[in-house]
Amino acid sequence: MASWRAALRAPALPWVLLHLQPYSGSESDATACELQFGRDQLGSPLAELRHAQLAALALDHVGYASAIDLGDPTSPYGDVHFRHKQLVSRRAVSAALSLAFGREGGAGGALAYPPPAFLAQAPIRNPAAPAAATCAMAVRFANLDGPGGGGGGGGGGGGGGGTLPAVALGATPNPVVPGNGSGVCYPTLAAKAPYFNATCAGFELLCATPEVPHNASHPSAWVAADATLSPDGTSLTLTARAGYGVDGLVARGSRYAWADFPQATLFAAAPGGELGLPILPWNQGLVCSGASPLPAGAVC
Repeated sequence: MASWRAALRAPALPWVLLHLQPYSGSESDATACELQFGRDQLGSPLAELRHAQLAALALDHVGYASAIDLGDPTSPYGDVHFRHKQLVSRRAVSAALSLAFGREGGAGGALAYPPPAFLAQAPIRNPAAPAAATCAMAVRFANLDGPGGGGGGGGGGGGGGGTLPAVALGATPNPVVPGNGSGVCYPTLAAKAPYFNATCAGFELLCATPEVPHNASHPSAWVAADATLSPDGTSLTLTARAGYGVDGLVARGSRYAWADFPQATLFAAAPGGELGLPILPWNQGLVCSGASPLPAGAVC
């Protein structure tokens, strides 16, 4: 971006990038190494690539149009070529209206740009069920400061004013995909790659004992989480039950839509109860401080 701006002598030249859509190819065409070591050790390549794309938002006059909710598992051209391109192009236009022409909120309404971004998280204890092997996390969002204002779904953005933004749960209507749009998962994933977890990644929590990460021998795992919105839509509570029989768990991190072909169900709340632009994925661990190991019952 910087080299093109220099060559064209246009230091404020706007850029709008496409935040990549769900794609199953990197899972269905697993290598021998992936078969041996498994996805948990090697991660999700496309999720990492989407995260790397967002580094560009640290530059001025850079925006994005996300297709994270537009997976097309039945596309006759392969799911890398999703068919519902009209919607993502309208999202790109909304970002361009904001970037290039200074129109606040871009196209407005359900296309109001930019949508909120992940801001912060805090573990929640559940004293009513201390032996339920559950963990929970409260997540908050922020208005980005504007195009190129940082955040980008990685470390959280700045707050645009003092009003907390509202988010909503739902699915984007997709006329070319049967079923519930973004709620559709790649239907043949389990048949093609039974060595992978065939469930779609929506919300997940890193459930761990209080000593983790100070004592790596204690168990921790990413597990699927249920999401509950606050009545005003400004915060999200994630709750998960760990797959191992350990009590006194705490949440050490949260992530959303962190998969090659994720289930994307989180959006900006728009006027009239509509769904706005999709919220960018995140993968955030907690930063702990204090003695090692932490005192019993400590939460960072």
